[in-house]
Amino acid sequence: MWARAMRALQQPEVATAMQLCPQAARRSGRVRGPPFRGFATAAAAGQHDTRTMRYAGLVGGPAGPRSQQPAAAQHPQHLQHAQHAHERQHLHSQQPPLAPVEPSVLDSRRWLLQQVPVLQFRAVGVSFEGRQALIPQLSRDQAVAFVREPANPHDPHAVAIRTLAGASLGYIPRDKTFHFIQDLCYGSVGSVGQAESEEGLWGFNVLVQPSIPPAEVLAFPASLRPHVTLGLHLEGPAWAALKQRMLAAAGGRCAVTAVPLAAVHERWTFDEPSRVLRLAGFRTEAPEVQQVSGLLGLESGAAEGAASLLRDLNCWSDADVAAYLAAMRQLEAQRSVEPWRLDLRWLEPAGVPVPPALQALCI
Repeated sequence: MWARAMRALQQPEVATAMQLCPQAARRSGRVRGPPFRGFATAAAAGQHDTRTMRYAGLVGGPAGPRSQQPAAAQHPQHLQHAQHAHERQHLHSQQPPLAPVEPSVLDSRRWLLQQVPVLQFRAVGVSFEGRQALIPQLSRDQAVAFVREPANPHDPHAVAIRTLAGASLGYIPRDKTFHFIQDLCYGSVGSVGQAESEEGLWGFNVLVQPSIPPAEVLAFPASLRPHVTLGLHLEGPAWAALKQRMLAAAGGRCAVTAVPLAAVHERWTFDEPSRVLRLAGFRTEAPEVQQVSGLLGLESGAAEGAASLLRDLNCWSDADVAAYLAAMRQLEAQRSVEPWRLDLRWLEPAGVPVPPALQALCI
């Protein structure tokens, strides 16, 4: 059994294909955190390989069909299982549907998380840069961030593992970084401990759904916060056509929650050395997701509600939310010391003119 478990380390562990989030998966009993000794992975949930499933391939939503073929169509050897499933569905046809017809933001997010497998990875690079002092302080189910590092001089595809406060904990193995298609995503600590066979080094495993877009708070510099909602400034037929294309491509659904009736909103990147806020594109988001993004600019009552939603969308604990928001407020203060500029050159190929009111702020 241990030999099979060790061989499983050569591939990312598919903990389950139908779980709300890593923490919920563990609490349900369908994923069990392995002891750190030998980094033995959790028992596989069935024999089906679901690692090729991607969020981008799910176009239906909680009340609609999925674009992928049924498992029996993709794997003929499972026809008998599909027939049994059909019979069970017929027997229980009077039960309520699994997803509501008019889902809430949280209902849709839960549905979305259930469509994508939870992967498990062993962190590498844990012996460098003082990480051995941080890792013993980690706790099981603690939320962590996964950040792509295209400017990393050793590997432009590197994916760093950090605490929500930004402290470096290690990296995803180099041959597994292809799973991470988002610049940022969140997961949790699966297990942590001291390895017997590696000179007593501390290490940890992580659980993550790397293709799921996160709910995140943006720490805008104070000088630009009044101008970051471009939809209030952009106009003209090119902008209207661009919005229509994006809404159609997304099926009108929010990229973060899959809830319908979403709107087009900006995606920003922060160039810290140059103090430039760069427009990286647009995506469809529900109003609640936008509220979470702008949490730092909300009044106290609205901010508390947005913080609760942030916790629930990302499957975090109250302690995770507190640590994350403290780090975001500190980052906002650091970015607000000096003025920043806007980079809106992304609009040029789409034929959308920069609003005159913003031209003086642009590089």
